[in-house]
Amino acid sequence: MRNLQIFCSLLLLFVTACQSGPQSPEEAAKVVLEEALEALQTGNFDCYFEHADFGVTLDSLQMESLKNVLRQHQEWKRTECAEVLAVEVIDVHLLNDSVCTAHYQYVFADSTKEVVSQKMVRRGEDWKIRIRN
Repeated sequence: MRNLQIFCSLLLLFVTACQSGPQSPEEAAKVVLEEALEALQTGNFDCYFEHADFGVTLDSLQMESLKNVLRQHQEWKRTECAEVLAVEVIDVHLLNDSVCTAHYQYVFADSTKEVVSQKMVRRGEDWKIRIRN
């Protein structure tokens, strides 16, 4: 009986692992966006910028300047808006193999919502938030 339970458990684990399969491009982009938005909410700008594509390589002075601007914007947003209760990814639309558009929304304590659209690009196997035109 014990061997049957172990066999059934292993079979269930195997079936579950086979069904999950590799992530779709949309799901992979969504995971990256969620990680970046979480980093932004917690003030971890280094992590946020690891998920960003600037189109060029920035030196340390340029990166520190961008972090400062972002920090100031976050502080302004906290004073101008109600507290952010949640950031929810609504959907991700693949435009082609290497570009997608993601839509997410901020949910504020005063029940208002702000929907944001964000373009993302694939660099190798990694999805990045596009921070340029």
